[in-house]
Amino acid sequence: RRLRWLQILSLILSLVLNGIMIEIYKADGYVADGDGLVTVDDTADKKFTPGTVEDISGSARYEEEDELMRIGGITFLVIAAISFVAYCINWLPIWIRRTLRSRELNSVQKFLFALRAIVQDNNFLFEASMLAVSIVSLKFYYIYAATLLIWIWQTKMSRYVLQSVFIHFDQVMVTLALGLTILYWYSLISFFNWRGEYRFEDTMNCQSLKDCYRTHIDLGFMSQPVWDSTPTPWQAAAYNLSYVLIINLIITAIISGIIIDTFADMRSSQEAVNRDQEDKCFICSIKRDEFENNGIPFAIHTKTEHHMWAYIWFKLYLESKPYTEYTGLESYIRQAVDEKSISYMPINTSLALTGKYENTEDEMDELFAAVESIQDIEQNTSQKFESFQRRIEYDIDQLKKDVAEFANMKDVLLSVAAKVGV
Repeated sequence: RRLRWLQILSLILSLVLNGIMIEIYKADGYVADGDGLVTVDDTADKKFTPGTVEDISGSARYEEEDELMRIGGITFLVIAAISFVAYCINWLPIWIRRTLRSRELNSVQKFLFALRAIVQDNNFLFEASMLAVSIVSLKFYYIYAATLLIWIWQTKMSRYVLQSVFIHFDQVMVTLALGLTILYWYSLISFFNWRGEYRFEDTMNCQSLKDCYRTHIDLGFMSQPVWDSTPTPWQAAAYNLSYVLIINLIITAIISGIIIDTFADMRSSQEAVNRDQEDKCFICSIKRDEFENNGIPFAIHTKTEHHMWAYIWFKLYLESKPYTEYTGLESYIRQAVDEKSISYMPINTSLALTGKYENTEDEMDELFAAVESIQDIEQNTSQKFESFQRRIEYDIDQLKKDVAEFANMKDVLLSVAAKVGV
């Protein structure tokens, strides 16, 4: 949760920094004058000056905005560093242990596998990239534009949009290659037959086949040929009709259709998952209606008996605990997790529905009463044993005294007998 707040704060700073950057970046040769920009020298080079804004004489300089960028950049760097360190401490070790589990490796192999795990961790790469961007951006402010990736990374819908493009990226590229091939054929026909007789949006450069093909790629996908001659010859009309149908309609529709259909499938799949989570227990897969019909609130069941996150926390607990300290049950569950088995999950089973859940409290009360009774018996036995032990010790002391008195009496009798000459 704390990392989440750091990411939100980073996003706010990113928006602020890019807003300031929009304000302070001006082309050399221009100065601010009222509500608009006034050209000082039309012959000046229109290059961008990072961090400062000044006219050709160097008289206009926006030092306040530049100082704001510097302060905001340092703040962003601190937040990015804290987020990176926090991720490396809290989450990266779990990811590495998950990669190395169930592997018998020496130290070198463990290092290599751990390094591969780090490289394959997208969250680590994102945090490291944001830290690197925040460092470089202190010198080159325009790189702060890359920090806007934070909202794309954090927003589920934006990730869906990107995934809709890249899931079937091979199909999109094949369709695009087909379109480029067909455009090349049209460029050949145009260059050798109708060079300069039609244009795209009042633009046509067909002095060479390369220029002609480049013009068709640049403007041909979204624009149709506009002919100079009126009326258009029937050959040109057929050419124009085929071009509009194949390039402007079919090829572009196929590419957009692949992306739109993929996004729709992803959205419908996510909606099905959401409905399944709302109508079924994630752990036991029993429907909501079955609990409600038995007078058991579904929300209470999913929050107490089968709390989804409790299973996740238990898995994380097992991953952080040494193998040598596992109990029998923990060893069984860890082996099932490593084998990607769900045999330990209570599928289609609920103590609340079988009636055992209600009796559990009574059984536990009886068990606690029995334990207390045993503790009382143990305490009484201990007291009796201590009393018996004290009695034995007292009898032993008395016996020792009697033996000592008997020995004294024996000595006295022997001395008397010796005196009388017996």
